[in-house]
Amino acid sequence: MPSRPRRADPSADLKRYLGARVEHFREEQGLTQASLAAASGIPESSISRIARGRANATLSTLDKLAKALRIKASQLLP
Repeated sequence: MPSRPRRADPSADLKRYLGARVEHFREEQGLTQASLAAASGIPESSISRIARGRANATLSTLDKLAKALRIKASQLLP
């Protein structure tokens, strides 16, 4: 039986955009993923997955990242 084609993840573009923004601000401030994880209280593995556009970030996670990056949460979104 042939497999069904995979559906495109409609949130994939948003996850990639968010990841790119997190990486931009992290690098701009000279932070490592480990130091961002420590400052935000978010596990480093989650930071990595968000940065690669592989994880959905909750509003709480966005707020923690923004505070750790000393930016407004809205700056992470399109």
